[in-house]
Amino acid sequence: DMAPRFRRDPAATYHVWDCITAAWLIDPSIVTSSEALPISVDTTFGPTYGETRVSDRTSREVRPITVMLDLDVERFYQIYAGLLTRPM
Repeated sequence: DMAPRFRRDPAATYHVWDCITAAWLIDPSIVTSSEALPISVDTTFGPTYGETRVSDRTSREVRPITVMLDLDVERFYQIYAGLLTRPM
């Protein structure tokens, strides 16, 4: 719950990657640039566990994943604010 953090510091920031993904599911047109890249995920327990990186394009162990590179920020926040403020 991020509410206490924002009460203490109204200027606090937060990554909205999951929210961007959800908004993309609602309106895929928010993504204005994407590219299929060979992505791998570090599954070795340690400081880089879960880290994603672009792999060697010749590697047979990875398959291309569509990576969102840019989005319509204004439209994203319209969706985001609309969902957070709509009556339930």
